This record gives sequence, C-alpha cells and structure tokens, in this order.
Amino acid sequence: MRIAFAIAALAVFALPASAASPEYCKHYADLALWQYHKSQTIPNCYQGDTAVWSPNFEHHYQWCLGVPERQARAGDKTRGERLHQCNMSAYGHP
Repeated sequence: MRIAFAIAALAVFALPASAASPEYCKHYADLALWQYHKSQTIPNCYQGDTAVWSPNFEHHYQWCLGVPERQARAGDKTRGERLHQCNMSAYGHP
C-alpha cells in the first residue's frame, strides 16, 4: 500500500506544476498550425520554419504537454502578435 502511494506521489510530482492539459494542447497545436498557414498568406510574413513556426502538429502538441499552460498561451500570443504586425505592414489594418 505504501509503495503504491509513493509511486503515485512521484508520478504527480514529476509533472510540471501546472502542465497544460491534453485538451488545451490539442487546441494549442491546432491554433499553431492555423497561425503557421496564415503567415504564409500575408506578403513578407512567412520567414521559414522554426520551432515556433512549424507545420508539424505533433511537435506543437508534445511541446505543449511539457510546459505550464501559461507558457503555451504565451506562444499563442507571440504568434498572434506577429500576424497582427504582418497584417498592419501588408494591408494597413489587422
């Protein structure tokens, strides 16, 4: 009994403090792909594939699972701000 409890406790503490949930990470990866493809439709916005700007769902999903949700949300925000800047530069509006 004590061994099972100790194993369960270790499993809980091995995760990041507020690791993003699988449900959120699916949303995160879907949004990252949408943002990636959107960047390719705006003149002079796409600057090549990087860890942040990648067409690989699994890459985004697995990264998200390993970080706190607030860190994943910051990634969404960074890409969103870049798209906003691109739209402003290309079209003069968001």
